[in-house]
Amino acid sequence: LISSYVTPRPTYADTSVKDGDYIMGTGAWSTATDLVYVLDIAAQRINVYTTNINTNSVELVATTDLERAFAR
Repeated sequence: LISSYVTPRPTYADTSVKDGDYIMGTGAWSTATDLVYVLDIAAQRINVYTTNINTNSVELVATTDLERAFAR
């Protein structure tokens, strides 16, 4: 008789996805707040979004011009 015990590991949505001019990834602001990062390669901008469970909507948290952010 062979038996095994496997401890379940938590699953994280931390894989980025690229499609066309966009790269999307996830992150956490805190243990209760998740973020979605959307990088627009053509416009050289990154937007950060979160969900608002009170209004059942997606809200823009921050936006940054990457060309300006990485200018020398």
